[in-house]
Amino acid sequence: MSHQQTDKHGPAVDDALQNARRQSSGGTHHKDRPEESARREPEDPVRLRSDLARFLSPSAFPGTAYDLLMVARDNNATTEVDRLLQSAPDRVYRTVEEVWEALFGPID
Repeated sequence: MSHQQTDKHGPAVDDALQNARRQSSGGTHHKDRPEESARREPEDPVRLRSDLARFLSPSAFPGTAYDLLMVARDNNATTEVDRLLQSAPDRVYRTVEEVWEALFGPID
């Protein structure tokens, strides 16, 4: 008679997965270093911020990244604005400035 296992892994892997130290998030976050997800400042940030504001009407706020993307597309946004909004973290934004800061960090 064959013995069927209900676990996907062997005993050593199961033990390692249950170890709380291995389940903590990997990597170290430094408060003075920007997150890796932050992009480099675009070549023409003033133009890009203006484009972002132009394609996002004030009535779009507050809205999720997806909601804002849909509004921008309805307003025939440029490919660059579309890509930016696609890469925005999934959360609710109240202003264009919040969208910008989520993508590029604080405005200087």
